[in-house]
Amino acid sequence: MFRFFYNTIFILISGLSIAQTTYFKSIGGGLNNQTSTFTVDSINNKLYVFGGFNKIINSNMSVKHAAIWDGVKWDSIRHIVGDSIDQITNINNVLYGVGFIITKLNSSTLHWDVIARPDRNGYFRRITKFNGDLIIFGSQYSINGQKVSQIVKYDGINFTSIQGNLEIYSNVNICEYNGELYVGGTLYVQVQGPCDLAKWNGTTWSIVPLTNTTPCSFCGLGKLIVYQNKLFIGGRFMQTSQSLLYTNLLSWDGTNIIDYGLLGTSVESAWDMCIYKNKLIITGFLNSPEPLSGQQFTGFLSYDGTDMCSYVPHYYNNQPYRLMAASVFQDSLIFLSTSKMSPTDTVNYICKFIGDINNPLYCVSGVGVKENYMPNEAFKIYPNPTSNLLNISDENNALQNSTIQIKNYLGQVVFTTPFTSQINLQNLSAGMYFLYIQDKRSSKTVKFIKE
Repeated sequence: MFRFFYNTIFILISGLSIAQTTYFKSIGGGLNNQTSTFTVDSINNKLYVFGGFNKIINSNMSVKHAAIWDGVKWDSIRHIVGDSIDQITNINNVLYGVGFIITKLNSSTLHWDVIARPDRNGYFRRITKFNGDLIIFGSQYSINGQKVSQIVKYDGINFTSIQGNLEIYSNVNICEYNGELYVGGTLYVQVQGPCDLAKWNGTTWSIVPLTNTTPCSFCGLGKLIVYQNKLFIGGRFMQTSQSLLYTNLLSWDGTNIIDYGLLGTSVESAWDMCIYKNKLIITGFLNSPEPLSGQQFTGFLSYDGTDMCSYVPHYYNNQPYRLMAASVFQDSLIFLSTSKMSPTDTVNYICKFIGDINNPLYCVSGVGVKENYMPNEAFKIYPNPTSNLLNISDENNALQNSTIQIKNYLGQVVFTTPFTSQINLQNLSAGMYFLYIQDKRSSKTVKFIKE
């Protein structure tokens, strides 16, 4: 079993590691059916789990779709939060229950206090904090008798609509980043058009353009998380309107989008992320061939700002397993999962990783590090895919003194030229390539397909 490092450009074999056959272990025996959400309570050191299960494996305990794990044993939590809650969210070490009502755990009395009730059969789906206010997203029409929109803020007394010029359709996640509120999903910003990501500055909503992507029926945003001063965006995004390739992981620094090369078809997606031991953990439907091209992987990846690493081999003779949510509990990396994990791992819907996070199977270095992009409008390539000629648009004449390199999936330079508006690719074999353009100020990398 080899471990690979992509050192500066090239992938090098760095050593051997002992083969591991078991990677995951059920938590407390696991559950008898799928789970949908879980939350780690870092104050009381509890794990809350909600889903379609009703029993603990190898136990007669009935938990009715909601359970709590204290590190030793499972217990039902319906007697604690009732049947109106389908998830618990930890915001700045304060627990909120979300569902048909919103409740808040009173740290003094340990009782759950109701703070909001939607009318007309409404339902709350997401909450977060922004500028000291509680931000609520849901399908509600009014709250506590007060008419509202899908997104409102709650200052402790009043609920105020903040939806404004934003229309929301599905797949919503919300996150605060650099003093602005970001909403991801299937969206439409009036006048500006459809998008996957929008931001609110306290007054109006505006589109965050995801580089070389267009909204599509197969796309969706899975998770927003802040890591190393960037907003990381997981999901499934079409690279171009002509391509069947999708990219699964992006980041936004407030000015530029970086694409991390996690590519696949319409099946793959990066559906959840968390931070564990200073690494960004990425999980979901991960069967994609990039950036660990030629290496088999699935399940989850880590990214530390330089290296993208894989930990678990993909077994082609079995149904691929899915790790659909990730978090950290009692210093362990935990996942919501399917039941069949591999030929040797069979877990029951909730499990922890029992491998070594510091000993991955494969790593690729330099991922995203040099992609400090020039303005998007200054650099466009077309058509993509292309059979022969690749055109480069330099609308602002910003690239005339730059150098162009084309690299293959191994990072090997296969073509170099001073800036030109058209490149003949007839000598390149079919496949995926990276066009890298650099001047004295900045650089940009864009993937393209040679048919």
